[in-house]
Amino acid sequence: MPMAVLCVATAVWMACMGREWFIPLWGNLLLFKMFVPELESSMGGQMWFVSTIIQFYLAWPLIVKLFNTRGGVKLALIISLLWSTTVGLLGYAEERVWNSFFLQYLWEFCLGMKMAEIYHDNPKALEVPRWKYLLTLCVAGVGLTGIMGFAGWPWKLYNDIPSLMGYMSLALIIYKVGIKPLNRLLEWTNRFSYEWYLVHMLVFDIIFYYIGHNAPIAVVFVLCLLLSYSTAIAYSRIWSK
Repeated sequence: MPMAVLCVATAVWMACMGREWFIPLWGNLLLFKMFVPELESSMGGQMWFVSTIIQFYLAWPLIVKLFNTRGGVKLALIISLLWSTTVGLLGYAEERVWNSFFLQYLWEFCLGMKMAEIYHDNPKALEVPRWKYLLTLCVAGVGLTGIMGFAGWPWKLYNDIPSLMGYMSLALIIYKVGIKPLNRLLEWTNRFSYEWYLVHMLVFDIIFYYIGHNAPIAVVFVLCLLLSYSTAIAYSRIWSK
C-alpha cells in the first residue's frame, strides 16, 4: 500500500510536469512494469528494487521449500550464479528487469534466512569478527565491487558477492566503533528506512526542479537529505496508525 500511494503521488507530479504518467502508473500498480524495461524505473530509479521485493513475496512458498532442503543455501547460490550467467549469455546484462530479477539475489535472501535461524537458536553463535578481519573484508569487498562494476560483463553480474561482504563489514565496523548516538540514530532510522527508500527520489526530483539550478550544490544536498528524511518519518507514521 505505501508503494501504491507513492506511485499515485508520483503520477500527479509527472502530470504537472507534462510527462507521460498513465502507463507508468498502471505498470507499477498492476506490477507488469517489472517485465518491461522502459517502465521499470519510470516512476523513479529506486522502484526496480520494489519489483524484486514483490517477486520474493510471490515466490516465498517455493523459497521456503528450497531453504528447507539439504544444502538449501548452497543450492540458492548455484541458482543465482546460473541465472547471472544465463542473463549475460543472452545479452541482457545491462537490462534491469533481467539483472535484478529475484533469482539474482536468491542466495543472499537464503543466506539471511540461515543467519536469522542460527541467531534465533543461539544468539552467541554469531559474533562480530575481529577488527583485522572486518577491515580486510571491507576494503577487499568494496574494492572488488567497484572494479567488477566498472569491468562490465561478465564480472558486473557477479559483484553482489563481494558487495555483501564489503558493505556488511562496513556496517559492522560502524557498529563496533561504538558511537552510541550514531548507533541509536541508525537503529531508529531503520524503522522507516523502507519509506525513506520509497519517497526520496520524488522529493529529490521536486527539489531539483525548483532550486536545483539556482542554489549551491551543498544547499541542495542538505535540503534533499533533510526533506526526504522528514517526509519518510511522516509517511511511516501515516501507515503505522
